[in-house]
Amino acid sequence: MSNCFSKIIGIKEACSQDYVPKLFINQIGMNLALLDQYAGSNYSSGLDLFNDKLEFAGEAMASEMLAQLSKRIKGTTIIANIAIGYIPNQSGNNTALGDGNWVGIRIRQDSPSFIALTLKDIKLNIDTTGNIPLKIFDYRTKKIIKDITVTANDWSQLNEVIQSLGRDIDIVIGYESLFTSTRTLVNRNVCTNGCPPSFISCSDYTDVVGVRFVLSGADLGTLSNVGNTYGMQLNYNITCNYQSWLCSLSQVTALPLLYKVAADITEYAIHFAPNERVNNSVDNKENLKSQYQFFTQKYNEALNTLLTNMRLPAGDDCFYCKENLRYTISLP
Repeated sequence: MSNCFSKIIGIKEACSQDYVPKLFINQIGMNLALLDQYAGSNYSSGLDLFNDKLEFAGEAMASEMLAQLSKRIKGTTIIANIAIGYIPNQSGNNTALGDGNWVGIRIRQDSPSFIALTLKDIKLNIDTTGNIPLKIFDYRTKKIIKDITVTANDWSQLNEVIQSLGRDIDIVIGYESLFTSTRTLVNRNVCTNGCPPSFISCSDYTDVVGVRFVLSGADLGTLSNVGNTYGMQLNYNITCNYQSWLCSLSQVTALPLLYKVAADITEYAIHFAPNERVNNSVDNKENLKSQYQFFTQKYNEALNTLLTNMRLPAGDDCFYCKENLRYTISLP
């Protein structure tokens, strides 16, 4: 969650020229010199203190938002289980294509939902034994997501999670075609002979097609669709992905998060570094307590306003369509 806000909230004295944050913690009375004073021996600098509390506050706020919205979301249960790679009764074989030729499958998201796709396990039905290198690519960037080694003709665990930010899952999974492979079809509902090299809908969320491709250096190169998956069988599931949805709201959640970060920093200054601050008078301790209460109240007010007026994604299976629900947060 913290990465969603790494370029949304900042400190003016530590601002990079690469981006300008939406909000600065300086706007609510803090600066780098003050954070350096608060840091104590637990942090090397005030900037480290800020970054740590930003990460913690982002995770805490995300959990609180999901708890408050629990009646309007469907949770993180599995919403689809998919099996790819069907071996028909008379499957036949694919001849090896040779060095530099890769084969496998492409999976793309076909609906604008916030989902996570978990690649569970995989099997390569090929005429060899031993370890086989496998690559997973992001089709859009052409970059490798992960290099994996699997065992030929045996199920290998993957447990790789691909998250969607609306509609952007598009991956290619493949291996180099150096051996004869069993002709495996995408699923049971497609033709057994002369299958067209087109995408097949395998759920309400993803389309799948067999592919062959080459590499461009270490990246995904030219790719073409084929009518089978070259011996590759794959199981994956789909769950709702609320973390990515919350990340998509980072602009509107920046204000409550800013107050949450300030409250967490102030709480740290009160309890964890009281003997290391330059100003450790009784008056200063009381001022810090007042500031903590103020920041906490402003955080709750800003978050409550956000949740009260929030509209959930329309037509997304991960959300219940229940408008005009009101939420309140009890102040400490």
